[in-house]
Amino acid sequence: MPRIKTNVVGKVNNIQLPAEKSLMALHEAIVNSLQSIDDAQRNRPTLEGKIEIEVRRDPNGSPIDGLQPVKDIVIEDNGVGFTKNNYVSFQTAESTYKLNRGCKGIGRFLWLKVFDHAEIRSVYKDLSDQKLHKRSFSFILNDKDPIVDPQSAPLLEDSNKSSGTKLFLRNIKPEYVEPYSIPLEELADSIIEHHIDYLVDNSCPDIILRENISHNSSTQFNLKNRFQQEFLLDKDADSVEISSYTFHIAFLYIKNEDGKARHSILYSGNKRVVVSKSLASLIPNLQRPLQDGNGQLFDVFVLVSSIYLDQHVNRERTELNIPEKAPSKKTLGRPLLSLEEIQAGVLTSIHEHLDEFLVAIREEKQDYIREFVESEAPQYKSLLKYTERIDKIKLGLSYDKLDIELHKLRNDLVIETRIGVGRILNQSQANHPNTEDFTKDLQKIMGMINDMTKSDLADYVVQRKMILMLFEKALKLTDDNTYEKESRIHNIVFPMRKTSDEVDYSEHNLWLIDERLSYHRYLRSDKPLDEGDKDSPKPDIILTPTTKINKNLLYTDSQSAPFDTFTIIEFKRPMRDYYSGQDDDPIAQVQRYVNYVHSGKAKTDDGRPINPKGAKFYCYVICDLIQPVRDYASDRGFTETADGEGYFWYNPNTKAYFEVISFDKLIKDAKQRNQILFDKLGIGRA
Repeated sequence: MPRIKTNVVGKVNNIQLPAEKSLMALHEAIVNSLQSIDDAQRNRPTLEGKIEIEVRRDPNGSPIDGLQPVKDIVIEDNGVGFTKNNYVSFQTAESTYKLNRGCKGIGRFLWLKVFDHAEIRSVYKDLSDQKLHKRSFSFILNDKDPIVDPQSAPLLEDSNKSSGTKLFLRNIKPEYVEPYSIPLEELADSIIEHHIDYLVDNSCPDIILRENISHNSSTQFNLKNRFQQEFLLDKDADSVEISSYTFHIAFLYIKNEDGKARHSILYSGNKRVVVSKSLASLIPNLQRPLQDGNGQLFDVFVLVSSIYLDQHVNRERTELNIPEKAPSKKTLGRPLLSLEEIQAGVLTSIHEHLDEFLVAIREEKQDYIREFVESEAPQYKSLLKYTERIDKIKLGLSYDKLDIELHKLRNDLVIETRIGVGRILNQSQANHPNTEDFTKDLQKIMGMINDMTKSDLADYVVQRKMILMLFEKALKLTDDNTYEKESRIHNIVFPMRKTSDEVDYSEHNLWLIDERLSYHRYLRSDKPLDEGDKDSPKPDIILTPTTKINKNLLYTDSQSAPFDTFTIIEFKRPMRDYYSGQDDDPIAQVQRYVNYVHSGKAKTDDGRPINPKGAKFYCYVICDLIQPVRDYASDRGFTETADGEGYFWYNPNTKAYFEVISFDKLIKDAKQRNQILFDKLGIGRA
């Protein structure tokens, strides 16, 4: 009994085939039929090749997405059939019989990986008697006898049969049934994509995909006609040389009917598509279908083939055995050409061929980005000159996502600028500053520094406007007719229970109160002046330009020097409508903070008392000016501001200057101080 001299079970078990790649078993069977027809046409040039594929579903199986699961697939062709040479090759694992066609002798093992077994019925011409013979056998997953019931005999003289093969792939395995159990149209398009290298050729045989719906009706697709007549609008070709290898590029313009872009780059090995990538991920302007002169939408399928790719397809034909990226370091010998390097060369050709279709899209995107920058994000205005980088931003992004992409671009330019500055500073004397290259490099870096500086300043101004809008919104009534708590207002100005060691200079908004407060040496927010003293007061914010509070203690960097200034800020909840006598008096509350420091209870970090003599205090109370607050201020002899929205007073005994500021005045004054910046940047009123 004929035997394949290999461990078939081990061979099949060693095949790595994820479920999403399981259609490879069907694809390999189709390629066998295509090659068999090609062999037949060498002796019969007028033969019209034909492949018929029948999908058979299991009527008793559990539906998958509303369809009965596929059980069997039958492939029939009118090729040369299982000749003696073909049969011997079939019995030889890893056969090299069709090596010149890129065959790896593994396709039939994929059948047993995905299906329970295969049955073959074939008619072929025997060269010994030049007569037609029939051959049949089954191929099963068995180490001892994988070929079962082999039969071969001459056909009767009056038989009207011709050569060909009918392959039955029986009982798909449960782990692979889902990828096959899709609508017939989807399966048709999947086969077309994988075999597009064959179908683009007019000499390709007809490939019919059929499914019987009932005894009297069926659905079928002629894949060659579907591709060439329904899908293919036009085609073009090019080739590129990459590291001494020639890569052939076929541009296939495919009709698009639903407006969803499917532009793809397909890497083909031995006339089978092995790797497919979205072109939109490589060319951002291909986020939607292109349009020809007649208004027809279309996708671009770029088919790349090369002897190099043929040589580096894995045995399952599911991937290319080449590195994704070029090696970063030199290696011994000649390194494999990476997919990244191939892709770079191919993309150059793609850009050249598609440029006429991309011009309008590119201009539309640039106008969209320019409108966003001018109306919403002027901090990015200096980036618009970097058109090549702007062109890499995806098409059709929302303003929020576009803002993120422009922010990334700015960060990239900042990094490049720093690297460029470092390179110039570290140049050797041999590269003299007067050389032409140095001058050009210096001019480029100086231009980038100027752009980044403008961008940072604009960004800060926009940030101020956003903070003003946020602060103003926080002062308004909430949906349940209450006002924001004091803590939320407080956190906008400076995070509670934090110190300036924890909060970056650019992250606080003390400028809302007074621009001078942006410059301080140390600040703490909503923390006791001395945690060792349970009676220690806890001001909302205390800061100083020349002193530091460390571990809840107050001290100066110079032990012998007196303190310079302290600033104390106290917030009250917006629209607070009651104060219970003197205990709730916010002015008295701040005065107690001042008195505590003057009392000498504050200590240095080594526990020594601090002498507050000579220190000046700037005290701010931020609240709504309801009548009790106005009474507190008037009773102490505070002077009312001209706009009636605040009070000020100086206490010579404690050297403390007080301001009581309403929330409305705080917002109004901050807007007035910053409006000139908003006007210069063209971002409207706050």
